[in-house]
Amino acid sequence: MKKVLSFLLTVAMVFACSQAVFADARAYRDSGDGDIVIETSGGKEIELVGHVEPTIISVVMPSYIPFDISKSQPAENKVVSPEIKVTNNSNVAVTIYVDNARVDLSNLQGTSWNNNGMVAENQVAVGLTEAAAQPENLMGARWLAQGQQNTELLRLIPQQNGKMFIVGAIGSQVPENQVFSVVPTLVVKQA
Repeated sequence: MKKVLSFLLTVAMVFACSQAVFADARAYRDSGDGDIVIETSGGKEIELVGHVEPTIISVVMPSYIPFDISKSQPAENKVVSPEIKVTNNSNVAVTIYVDNARVDLSNLQGTSWNNNGMVAENQVAVGLTEAAAQPENLMGARWLAQGQQNTELLRLIPQQNGKMFIVGAIGSQVPENQVFSVVPTLVVKQA
């Protein structure tokens, strides 16, 4: 009798502590105008307005680009840089823009940064331009500004390749043969 009573108490305890769990049955349907309607088992409807288009953006570009800037360059553009190849492997058009730029001129005593390419004798300016070959002039340059900015550099359609080059200007009093760095934060977004 003790065993039966113990068994019944155990079963009663299991039932007392258990809770019924039911899945909320949902039905999905198209509203006819491209929106999605979610119907729950309680009769409530939730409507998602808009279109969900999953997109994977894949863009390839170099992460480090060394360049030389020298007053001895005969052209208006005083920078020699390798071409910056950019490949859009996405199935959507993309825009590449500069979100932020950090400039370190600590090795160039008495030199300041210029944001527009019109340099004074103690200034340096660097930018990027879309081109097929190393540009000789500064036309079309997108100048890098110290700090926050939102400068569009390049638009690429799906599966397109593009090229950019670094361009720059250097003032007559800026010391040469010194190292400085310009670190732009490039952002890719769907165009």
